Amino acid sequence: MTASSGKALRTLEQALQLSTRFASSHDDVNQWLDGVEAELNNVEPDASPAYQERQKELKKVSAEKRLVLDTLNEVGSALLDLVPWRAREGLDRLVADANQRYRQADDTITQRVQLVQAAIQRSQQYEEAV
Repeated sequence: MTASSGKALRTLEQALQLSTRFASSHDDVNQWLDGVEAELNNVEPDASPAYQERQKELKKVSAEKRLVLDTLNEVGSALLDLVPWRAREGLDRLVADANQRYRQADDTITQRVQLVQAAIQRSQQYEEAV
């Protein structure tokens, strides 16, 4: 009985540690996504240097947040092994939603960076031709 109690305690401690890391990384990613999605929806693309710099900055931060999302995926997977089957669907949904939102935001940022780079290239080609 003592051995099974010890095993249960270790499992609970592991689940607590994983759930704390999961909550932290989930909050981090979602807070960033909330802000970046609002910005992407409210800021129209333009050719200003400030816009160009902001898109480059967003791309850099997006890459950094990818590491946090990877942590969320890894911890979520480990946590799925420990939680009862009834809780798995909700946990799985949280991870899937974060991944989908990240992909959409990152794709939009990538498209905007490419548009900025194409505009710069066209401008340089025009200047060279003149």
